[in-house]
Amino acid sequence: MIEFDEERALREARKVLKNYRVQKERYQKLEPVIKSPHFGERVKGGIKQDRIADWADAGREIKEIERAIDSLSGYGMQYSLVLQVNYDIQSSDKKRDLLEEQINYSKSGYTKILRKAQLMFADSYKNSQIAISCMLM
Repeated sequence: MIEFDEERALREARKVLKNYRVQKERYQKLEPVIKSPHFGERVKGGIKQDRIADWADAGREIKEIERAIDSLSGYGMQYSLVLQVNYDIQSSDKKRDLLEEQINYSKSGYTKILRKAQLMFADSYKNSQIAISCMLM
């Protein structure tokens, strides 16, 4: 029988979501270096190539997180919105209290929605990579 380790999936999803800001800052910091006029001067195995690879990796990770969050809106806007606000994705001015008021939930209701959104994210992120890794035989 296959079981799903929900707590592990939540931990992994939170870890990825908390890492979003770091990846975004890393991507933005490396971007001007990549767009410099000397970009064509590649040095195989050198620092410049490593920076290009880091920049590309950060960009892919950002896009994957944003895609997974956007996919949650098909189940209800509150799921993608709660992750965006809670993890400061896509610079939202809405604070947690305002969000609770807007979606008409109490603090415990907010926590339930956040938990469900994190599980849905775990299922959506990188074609269910987190969810699959949390299956127990």
